[in-house]
Amino acid sequence: MLVMSERGAEKLRASKLTLRAEGSGRGCLVGRTATAQTDAQIHADILWWSRSQGLFAGVAQEGATLREDLDDNATLYGKKLENSEIVTKRASTQGCREIARAAESVLRPGDARTIRTWRHESARRVCDKGVVMKGFVQDIEDLAVKNDEFRRVLYTAKHCQLVVMALKPKEEIGAEVHTLDQFFRVEAGTGEAILDGVRTAIRAGFAVVVPAGATHNIINTGTSPLKLYTLYAPPNHRDGVVHETRDDAEADSEHFDGKTTE
Repeated sequence: MLVMSERGAEKLRASKLTLRAEGSGRGCLVGRTATAQTDAQIHADILWWSRSQGLFAGVAQEGATLREDLDDNATLYGKKLENSEIVTKRASTQGCREIARAAESVLRPGDARTIRTWRHESARRVCDKGVVMKGFVQDIEDLAVKNDEFRRVLYTAKHCQLVVMALKPKEEIGAEVHTLDQFFRVEAGTGEAILDGVRTAIRAGFAVVVPAGATHNIINTGTSPLKLYTLYAPPNHRDGVVHETRDDAEADSEHFDGKTTE
């Protein structure tokens, strides 16, 4: 299985991954012929390998469930790391070059060039520096619109933090005051932003900047989920935290502990 993008790597943070034609398994190749779900340049998040059907015969794996193997992770990284630790933290990748060379050895010349390009432009950040990614470069609108969780921390840097949120109809974040600055951008739905008592209708495309010390709230006034992302400066939550619902968030006393994504 080859991870071809940061979005593909993000999917591996889970301890269990189900391969589907849409999403994580989208865009696989069958032998030497591209399926209708991909293109000649191999635009996919994850490519699947099948010994029985040939290179990238991913369709046969549809619905398969993958679980992390701590023993195999120890073989590659020198200790038993969970998927989330490998994807988000620094890890020694002593087996990375061997895996890439093994993949190239079974490819035809044209395919090998494709994989080498991927290695040099993307995977070298893992092999050479022991870092899965440097910074965050993804389609934030797509991530925000597809998110159904009340809060998910995507990336934490030393001085800022990126989070996606989803509010159910008539749901609100809740009035709060921060000692930090915060930025919101609405990607889907309609709602209302309240800053120090001033109410403003918001919809997809609207941005809200909340200065430190301002009492603020975001309310979903529509009939469909309000999807948005927010930037805290500096970080406010523990890196990687996920709250499925607002109740989960209110029951969790977590706060930024100084640990960043990388």
